Amino acid sequence: MTHIELTHKDRVFAATAGLPGTPHTTPPSTPLRSQSDPDLTTNKRIPLPRSAYFIIFVEGCERFCFYGLKTILLLYFMYYLQLNKDSATSGFHLFSFACYFTPTIGAIISDGFIGRYWTIVILSLIYFLGTCILTVTAIPSIGGKHLAGPIIGLLLIAFGTGGIKPCVSAFGADQISLTNPRTLSRFFAFFYFSINFGSLISTVITPMLRSQVHCFGYDCYALAFGIPSVLMLIAIIIFIAGTPLYKRVPPKENIIMRFIAVILRAIQNAICHPSSGRKEHWIYYADDKYNV
Repeated sequence: MTHIELTHKDRVFAATAGLPGTPHTTPPSTPLRSQSDPDLTTNKRIPLPRSAYFIIFVEGCERFCFYGLKTILLLYFMYYLQLNKDSATSGFHLFSFACYFTPTIGAIISDGFIGRYWTIVILSLIYFLGTCILTVTAIPSIGGKHLAGPIIGLLLIAFGTGGIKPCVSAFGADQISLTNPRTLSRFFAFFYFSINFGSLISTVITPMLRSQVHCFGYDCYALAFGIPSVLMLIAIIIFIAGTPLYKRVPPKENIIMRFIAVILRAIQNAICHPSSGRKEHWIYYADDKYNV
């Protein structure tokens, strides 16, 4: 009869499934974890660090601000700036695109240059400046119906909200030890609750501020934009107030910038030094400088 040697993976599976023990089914190097293992059954609750609550609060405020602005933005384009339906729709979707494209830029700045903390602080200030411009230009006696102010404000908002998007959750996770997965799970439960709570409240309150309060003879867009703006300012102040409590991970080499550098080096060598020999893949033309 042919003897079949089981692989390590087969032995682990057999042991996990509770098959009869044999020399091949219970590898001594892979002990099974008992259900009584304290790491699995403990109900001990490790409290979140105080710094995590600052970050959770800030994220809730930021989401209130963003969705509060976005909820009435299409109406603002059509009924205040008097754009036609097609132009208003295009502007709305361009703003949304910018908000979800700029996280790449925020990640590059954070990971490769100034770190998550300073990225959040600086881009939040840019975000706040954008909301201020949008609020002021919504006052008829100041902004009128001109497009320049709202466009600048929305560009700053898009850059700010998108830029901090990849940083806030990661910065929150930095505050919690990886040896406490339950605490990390609780942090993200609170974190995403704050996101959804802020979004829900803003989508209810902001349209009411616009339609039920009148200022300067119009629906009060200035107030509807101003409340999120004030809340964003409060979020920035609260975040900075928590500075002594934060753990800060220093920036490292940015993987996106390294990827771009490898691509450019490969293209440069393929064009300028084709005599170096044909490579199995064009990316290997960068092997004179990078380990590819």
